[in-house]
Amino acid sequence: AKAIDYYSKAAVISQKIDDLQSEAVWLGSIGGIYFEMGNYPEALKYTLNAIAIAEKTNNTRIIAFNSSVLGDIYFEMAKENKAREKEFFEKSITN
Repeated sequence: AKAIDYYSKAAVISQKIDDLQSEAVWLGSIGGIYFEMGNYPEALKYTLNAIAIAEKTNNTRIIAFNSSVLGDIYFEMAKENKAREKEFFEKSITN
């Protein structure tokens, strides 16, 4: 998605000018896009990175928002894992 490219460039610029708050926002936004696309591993990576950076500046708003997204990511990943477990179980009892 083009948004990921633009947000990635913005995150790099934020990092170069040592603007941790903006960097955390851009990384969290990238994580949100990956979440909406269903790419939960990438969403997890960017969201955790956003939280880690926000913790450096003690920005509780960014931490809270991304922690909420993190909960959604883990919830969706758990649903995927349950579906895989069910599929493997069904295959094992039919063979």
